[in-house]
Amino acid sequence: MSYATSVTSASVPILFRLPRELRDLVYDFTLKSESPTIDVASDASPNAQLYRSSSLPLHANQLQFVCRQLCAETSSIASGWRELTFGSTSSKPAIEIFYGFLQRCSFLQADAIRRIIILQPKDESPSRTGTPYRSWFRVVYGASHARLYDFCRAYIFSHVVVRYDFLNPLGLEDNQYMPIWLFEHACLRMTLRGAYHISFSDVEIYHGDLCRMTSERGLANMHLNNPLSERHMLTMEDGSWEILRNLRMTVSRTFDEKVLRNVSAEYYLGRGIDIDKRIEEMRNLFEEGC
Repeated sequence: MSYATSVTSASVPILFRLPRELRDLVYDFTLKSESPTIDVASDASPNAQLYRSSSLPLHANQLQFVCRQLCAETSSIASGWRELTFGSTSSKPAIEIFYGFLQRCSFLQADAIRRIIILQPKDESPSRTGTPYRSWFRVVYGASHARLYDFCRAYIFSHVVVRYDFLNPLGLEDNQYMPIWLFEHACLRMTLRGAYHISFSDVEIYHGDLCRMTSERGLANMHLNNPLSERHMLTMEDGSWEILRNLRMTVSRTFDEKVLRNVSAEYYLGRGIDIDKRIEEMRNLFEEGC
């Protein structure tokens, strides 16, 4: 080996001496962290950018700023994050930003995404007037936002949760927030998935809150045909519609465990409920969606 060859080889960073296949594995491990990233679009730009969090606007792919080669080799990695959260801007709802993001994804990039959270703005929340949640059920069976429904049907390993800004602890009395949060989600879960997935006590069930809320929300006339079957068919007044296992919703954009604990102590103690177990069930319900 000549002196010139030795110097040239030594000057190449260790990362670039690896085969491209190994470098891609390094990029994948480095960039595709388990923490969610936020797809933020400014009003001034139609193209969303991926950031580490909404509070710290640090671009998720910092490797692209190191050198031209890293920029070129990691330019498409951003589309393959395992978990993405899409927020809304003043001019564009989150679901539209998600559609724009999909247009820039290849099939393989979209197929790599395992979890998608869509934070809808306040004016996109289900209405308490008329037939509550009717707008959401139209999303569930693809009558509205058909592109989202088609995405979930095509990418069955992607779990999509649309979060509506429907429940806000600031707008409710302390002793109302927890049971309303719980029963809203549990009723939807029963309607759409065939089970509450909450270990309700006899006192809670016989107290009538679940039945009352089911009736008030217009869910009493909806039922799931054979929830154990591969296909979920939701029957309503105007027919039966297939709902997808991987397209879900919550009626709250946040799960504030501290608030739920603080405002619920009297409720739990009065009914002999294990608060830690109940909070864990509620967290799982929120993460999975209804």
